[in-house]
Amino acid sequence: MPTVGFDFDDTLVANPYGRLFYRPWVTARELEAGVEPGTYLRKIAEIGRRYWRRGQWRRAFDWPAIAREELGFVIPDPPAPDPDEVAALVRPGARDVLGFLLERGIQLALVTNGMTAFQIPYLQALGWDRLFRHVVTPDRVGTAKPDPRMFWAVEDLVLFVGDRPWHDTLGAKRAGVPAVMVGPGPVREDRHDPFGRAVSPDFRVDDLYGLLDLFRTRPAAFPWLAR
Repeated sequence: MPTVGFDFDDTLVANPYGRLFYRPWVTARELEAGVEPGTYLRKIAEIGRRYWRRGQWRRAFDWPAIAREELGFVIPDPPAPDPDEVAALVRPGARDVLGFLLERGIQLALVTNGMTAFQIPYLQALGWDRLFRHVVTPDRVGTAKPDPRMFWAVEDLVLFVGDRPWHDTLGAKRAGVPAVMVGPGPVREDRHDPFGRAVSPDFRVDDLYGLLDLFRTRPAAFPWLAR
């Protein structure tokens, strides 16, 4: 059955793990330790970029492991979030697009560089854990986007939708899957990724309402919608 894949953070929802748990929790540890706010966050990001450039893609996104092994403190898994706080971070048009696809018998998948523990509580808070047949994460696959194995983990993936050219578009294209880039403005080089600049999505929309318009106005580009 045709499956459309989505990135989660900043494509469907505005990074709930980072906004609601990770950044506030680490900032509180910084205050307790008497260090300048942002110090630990910057160090974890710097170490993650170092792993990324070495090709250790899964490792680059395991922030709790970086904190534990490199900085000596333990970041716990996030608690169950307030559903209203998570709902406030849903991108405009996200529910409409997901509903449009489900109504037509299209299956949904998430392919995300966030670890399972970073994503599942927020999916559950939205009730979206029942919508997605596949949730593909680095700790389940052993790698991260743009490795094509992240996308090959989803059967019958016919399209992938994301907001980052060097994770989402590049990874989908490497896997042989058409890609939609969501976001206004020019495609900028991702500061984390040491790849070339020749990455072009198959389709470009400003927002998720634009994706819905694309499905409705260009049905010939998506023949699987008519099955």
